[in-house]
Amino acid sequence: MAHYPTQKEIQLWTPLAIEVFQSFMPPIAVPYPPVYVTNRYYNQDRAALLVQTGCKHTDEPETSIMEYIHGDKGGAILIRQNLLPDKNDEHFCWMLWHELGHFYAINSELTDLHHYNDPGLADDSHNIVFDSAGNPMSGLSPERLKQEGYWFWQEFIAETISKYVSYKHRASRPTYHPEMI
Repeated sequence: MAHYPTQKEIQLWTPLAIEVFQSFMPPIAVPYPPVYVTNRYYNQDRAALLVQTGCKHTDEPETSIMEYIHGDKGGAILIRQNLLPDKNDEHFCWMLWHELGHFYAINSELTDLHHYNDPGLADDSHNIVFDSAGNPMSGLSPERLKQEGYWFWQEFIAETISKYVSYKHRASRPTYHPEMI
């Protein structure tokens, strides 16, 4: 028997998780992305979403459980059912809220920074820099440093948003006290 949630469970949890996310985050003028679930046909499903969204990112780790895919034509969230670690709906929500955090951060930026996600923006070129003793050292180009920083920021903000929604959601639910029965 599979340890991951069924398609039916995912279809039940997804709209509820999105509703919770929307209830705690400020409104955004961009429609929320559709959510797709894949299992056996991951490579084909992802390739189709890359075309559908106009996404330039073709590389994705094979171990990615969920992914926010975005491009010039829109966005989507892809969930790999067979990689979900368990049937725990709270774990599922935390992961989905992380991906929604990517969506929210990118689509609410005042300055269009997500162009730093473009894989061809900066290459892996190195500049020669010198340490305090005058010895040559290799360093990343300034554009590549900005790109690396943006990638780090994207993960940080998505996780922060996920934790914020999780905290607010837990705080809004009544606490069970057996002695009150």
